[in-house]
Amino acid sequence: FVSASKINGRCDSNAAFAGATSISNGTWYHVCLVWASNTGTLYLNGSSDATGTCNAPGNGNAEIIGCYEESQNPLNSFFSGSISNVAVWNTNLSATEIGILASSRVNYIPLQIQNASLKGYWLLNDQPNGESFDGDIARDSSANGNNASGAGGAGIVMLADPILTYP
Repeated sequence: FVSASKINGRCDSNAAFAGATSISNGTWYHVCLVWASNTGTLYLNGSSDATGTCNAPGNGNAEIIGCYEESQNPLNSFFSGSISNVAVWNTNLSATEIGILASSRVNYIPLQIQNASLKGYWLLNDQPNGESFDGDIARDSSANGNNASGAGGAGIVMLADPILTYP
């Protein structure tokens, strides 16, 4: 989630840690969160931006992207912006692998990074611009079939991929 113009990592209901880098509206950022033991490391554009101590995810509960959840106030602080190409691995990625992901502007690169440990990869671009994602299904592009659903009523709107141009 974003607070005070900084990306924050939140990996359990009691722990959050703030990135050091201020972000700007209208700018694309690559964000990656890695857990090793009970330490979370937040990467912004391929560089470590913050670390924090917390319980690692994977306790069988649904993982939530784009907001955080507290037991007393489910689903808080919805991200106001665009999210695309969400990928989840069940192993830690190296700084080099995170750098490759951050510098690439090509879809399907996550399928080439520790593919056997990739649990899901969602492009989030399979609907026309302006189409609601609330209650829709995001197709998993990995071999695992872990389709995801949009949170009903969250106001999520799909954006088709832009046409990339090069100088």
